[in-house]
Amino acid sequence: MKIKFSNLFLAIIIALSFITFSCEDQGNEEPTLVELAGVTEHTAQELSGSLFIGSDVVTYSALIDENQTHQISVSIGGQLLQSQISFGVEALSLDGHGAQLSQQQKSLLLQSAQHLFNYVDGRNVEEEVSFLEYGLIRMLEYWSNAPEAYAYGEVLFTADLSGEIEAGARQGNEGITCIRRNTFVNAEYDDARGVHSDRVRVGSKARQGYDCMGRCGANCGRWWIPSAWTKDCMDHDQCSNVNNSSGGVADGNCGDEFTQAADDYVFGVIRGCRG
Repeated sequence: MKIKFSNLFLAIIIALSFITFSCEDQGNEEPTLVELAGVTEHTAQELSGSLFIGSDVVTYSALIDENQTHQISVSIGGQLLQSQISFGVEALSLDGHGAQLSQQQKSLLLQSAQHLFNYVDGRNVEEEVSFLEYGLIRMLEYWSNAPEAYAYGEVLFTADLSGEIEAGARQGNEGITCIRRNTFVNAEYDDARGVHSDRVRVGSKARQGYDCMGRCGANCGRWWIPSAWTKDCMDHDQCSNVNNSSGGVADGNCGDEFTQAADDYVFGVIRGCRG
């Protein structure tokens, strides 16, 4: 009887060990790219979902309406950021509804953009990145680079007949002016100390976190889609750099430069501003 009991006990232990191992193995499965990006809907007309990063939630939606306008909405911490992009006529409108995001929230927007580009790039299909995907990722990256204490307001960019982009009621916007790496340009900006014009080499490293001066994006980035290199983005980079910000965002001195660079983020690559 003792031998039979021992054999039975051993069989139970082995069975329990197998169940425990199986549960642990299932719990250690790596999340898929879809899960990491939080995608709940992805068609030719819509890309939407929610990302849960720690205790925070980033909800995003990109839709193409009947006028072929891309309607993009992103919410975080109860605050809403919206944009409308018309790639055909290169028109862009932004409305941040007065939102003021914390440094942590802006960091989460950039993480969301990174998860989305990993998802789009990792699909096992041979197709180009759509404007829907491109627009959403670019806006997430742009919004993540806002100055500290920046209030996301309402601004409109429309293309004129010369091919430039003008921001309504904004001065200092130079449209979309391409710049080339390893050339020098005058970075022009204003802050609490006055108006400045600094000679800067495009693509140079100003300091930690500023490795690609003039690139429209956070630091050098690791995007699978090309980035624009423009004069407005250089102006914002240098303003941010001189005013001692960190991590690619400026303080409140550089809010106008940040606003003026919005059209460069979205349409710069289309214009051929690839450095």
